[in-house]
Amino acid sequence: MWISRIELINFKSYMHQKFEFPKPHAGKNLVLIGGMNGYGKTTLLEAIYLCFYGAEATSHLARAGLNNDAYGKFLKKALHGKALRLGRSNMMEVSTEFYSDDYMGYELSRRWYFDPQGGFLEEEVKLYKLKGNNGRDPLSKDELLEILDDYAVPAHLAPFFFFDGEEVKKLADQDRKEWIKQGMESLLGVVLLRDLRVRLEQYQNNRNPSGKPSMDEEKLAVLHKTLIGKENELKALKAERQLLWTDKESSENNRNSLHQRLSTIGAGGGELKQVENLIRDEGEKKEALRKTNDALERLLTEKLPFHLVNASLMTNLKNQLQQEATLLEWENKKQSVAPQKERFVSSFFATDFFNGPFVDHTVKNKLRESIDIAWQGLFNPQPEGCAKELIHNYLEPRQRQKLDEQFVKIQVTEREIKKLLEDQALLDKEIEALIKDRIRLEALHDDGTLHQLQQELKEIEDKLGNLREKLGDKNRHITTLESEVHDKRSTYEREHDIFLKATPIKSNLRKAERVIDLIKELLPELFALKTKALSDSVTEIFIKLAHKKQIARIEIDEKGMSRLLSGEGKEIGLDRSAGENQIFATALIAGLAKTSGFNIPLVVDTPLGRLDSEHRKRILEYWLSDPDRQIILLSQDEEIDSDVYTRICSHVAKTYLLKHEQLGEGVGKTVALENKYFEVAA
Repeated sequence: MWISRIELINFKSYMHQKFEFPKPHAGKNLVLIGGMNGYGKTTLLEAIYLCFYGAEATSHLARAGLNNDAYGKFLKKALHGKALRLGRSNMMEVSTEFYSDDYMGYELSRRWYFDPQGGFLEEEVKLYKLKGNNGRDPLSKDELLEILDDYAVPAHLAPFFFFDGEEVKKLADQDRKEWIKQGMESLLGVVLLRDLRVRLEQYQNNRNPSGKPSMDEEKLAVLHKTLIGKENELKALKAERQLLWTDKESSENNRNSLHQRLSTIGAGGGELKQVENLIRDEGEKKEALRKTNDALERLLTEKLPFHLVNASLMTNLKNQLQQEATLLEWENKKQSVAPQKERFVSSFFATDFFNGPFVDHTVKNKLRESIDIAWQGLFNPQPEGCAKELIHNYLEPRQRQKLDEQFVKIQVTEREIKKLLEDQALLDKEIEALIKDRIRLEALHDDGTLHQLQQELKEIEDKLGNLREKLGDKNRHITTLESEVHDKRSTYEREHDIFLKATPIKSNLRKAERVIDLIKELLPELFALKTKALSDSVTEIFIKLAHKKQIARIEIDEKGMSRLLSGEGKEIGLDRSAGENQIFATALIAGLAKTSGFNIPLVVDTPLGRLDSEHRKRILEYWLSDPDRQIILLSQDEEIDSDVYTRICSHVAKTYLLKHEQLGEGVGKTVALENKYFEVAA
């Protein structure tokens, strides 16, 4: 699939602009759209999302503010400021043409209408099937979802292909486990399955064959209401955590800016040059201390509490689970061969001897009893170590396996704790020494500027410390609430099963229950199915992108945990200062896209920010490695400069340069110049 046209009318800073792109051909698969900040690059990314997905785009455009604003409010802000004031139009439109091959394509347009005050009124969607030079046929807008699934990409997978480089930077600095898990859930469509499950549960709870709720139904409704409340509370907590992450990122950027200003002051050499080195060393030590504190906090909150539980209780739990596993294995073996017994009995009594006149029913019954006893003897007595009863019958096989894995993961030694405490104390001491040396040197040449910058730096460091503490509290609260949600869902599902078995229900309710059961079984299987494929893809892409070669394998598990392994299998970390975390984030997005199986254009806004020249080169080489995939990059002048352009010009199919003009009253106008890219003529 490739995009051939994007047209915008009265959309943000574009009064009327058409972008036309050629089909990738002969290795020319790159479209470059250049523009300075605020000139309309991000607007193009928003236009693609909104045209394809409408209101569904709201969860994917965080930078545009769509996650906090209602759809209608965003559209009101997007309407070009001069459209209503000049009486030109009360309409805004975005249309896109895309082709699946040389002869078949689709034209999709969304038109939004507004009242005289700019309030959003309604949306009009038009869809056409294009047939080369043979015109176009109108289609129903109800066919759009199927067309996107077949020829483009569904909304929940779009962020793997249409994304903002600034958001990748944020991902690089955030909790890796959380966004890996979110990416995997998007990849597997888990959100859709969970939404379906909730709707089916609501359907079941709202249906009442008798017309009068029973006590069981009332209890079930209360459990379901409590569960939904806790899930909404968890969702709100995660949104609050995201705001803290954003605030933390902004503060870190301010801190880095102050570090740069302090380093610039010390760039003259001599003692002031030593100040620059001390500031850099101090920052590195503080980052190492933060990681050590985080590791210690994880150990104390995630592992140590299990060691405070009565030892005999933990031992009894492990033994019971192990004995139950033996019992289940024994019962599964019995059940697996039961059909063979029935086939044997049928064949045995079907022989001519038993069909003769000399064998009566008494003999047959005695023989059948003997066969049953002999068959049972194959499995009795039970093997040693079988549980007397199945206490934890609520656990599914995959959950039992996870419990076994968890028992291993929660192990912690005295040496492990002691080592972290020693590292913490040593780093505190080293940081204190560096601060003393820096203050001594600064005092020799300080005209007041250094002192002022240091005060600002201290305030930001204090704020960052406070934000990290809040994030830690929020993460612990989320972890606790996730466990509570899991317990309440297990309770609800257990009571729900009991209710359905005891209550005669209609056919539709039985069907709904079967679908719910299928989803419950499907989710863990889906994760297990895709994690290895995702690990392989991310590993392959990361190795291509990273110029350091110490990482040989990236393993991702079903909980979103990632482990970066050396060739010897030893776990290693990433060097944030070298931009490796951003490379990891880029590799993950690319790995998710590859694992999804969709082959559609890649559209990236601000694609190469904060990366060094070597990483930029490797990312561009990777993106351009598939000559049949259309790549649309929305770039600043410093990201893809003349030198980089010279290297990749053989892949360039089309360029545009965005020019911006202020019209007054805070309103601007963007015009795209065809086959121009900053100082380069394409």
